[in-house]
Amino acid sequence: MKLTRRWLDNIGKNVVFHGESGECLRKSTVTVNTMCDHSLSRNTECERIALDKLNKFRISRKIVAHLSNFNNVESIQNPTFKSEMLPQHMLLSCEKMENSWGKVNPPIRDEKIRQKNFQAYLDGKIDVLSSDHAPHTEKDKGELRYAKSGMIGVETRVPLILALLRKKIVPLSIFAKTCIENPPSLFGIKKGLVEKGYQADFFTVDFSSTQRISEERLHSKNPATPFHGFEAIFPNDVILGGEIALQGRELIEDHFGKYMPLKKSKMV
Repeated sequence: MKLTRRWLDNIGKNVVFHGESGECLRKSTVTVNTMCDHSLSRNTECERIALDKLNKFRISRKIVAHLSNFNNVESIQNPTFKSEMLPQHMLLSCEKMENSWGKVNPPIRDEKIRQKNFQAYLDGKIDVLSSDHAPHTEKDKGELRYAKSGMIGVETRVPLILALLRKKIVPLSIFAKTCIENPPSLFGIKKGLVEKGYQADFFTVDFSSTQRISEERLHSKNPATPFHGFEAIFPNDVILGGEIALQGRELIEDHFGKYMPLKKSKMV
């Protein structure tokens, strides 16, 4: 651990951390029969302990991945911390989850924490909203106690927020920063801005065309999602690197993405 910490302190790059203390998790004795049991078995104290340890690292910028309780970052008040949150941690609560499709790590928390997380997002205190896309088979997601953790999300992340943008719940500036600009900027990738030298990535949206998320319409091999039935606005057209990828919500060409090498981050 000391060698790893010394190496990380001198790496000179942004480092992403999954913020749960393994030692804390191993002490759990909670039997998981409900989604709130899963939350208790990997409680927010395990996240806080991990972030407290991380706070002692001299790394110039620490990115806390999948933050499940905003209070844990807020209490540290360290400008070197950047926080990444998933839609499920601000839109879903464990009390309303009835199956294992929303079982993730860190877990979906209770309604009180969900509200706090969502307010932090609206207040501009969350730097990145990502998906942690982690699909599983139906067998993997069997009985809750033994089900594997992870859920799909890459196809629903932006549409969920666009629907909230249409309702004037999420400000345009917050959506742009957390979903478009900050993710590539943190890693020095030239995407997310309409500027010379940046990749020509665009999408168009018809804000009058609201749909309910349906597992029948998603493209994952196993499309089961806890966001089934949620309002969403899907892009009409997508251009990637100047090439049309989606037109009229129909795929034009598949699999033409390319590797984007990391450069020095511009985000401060």
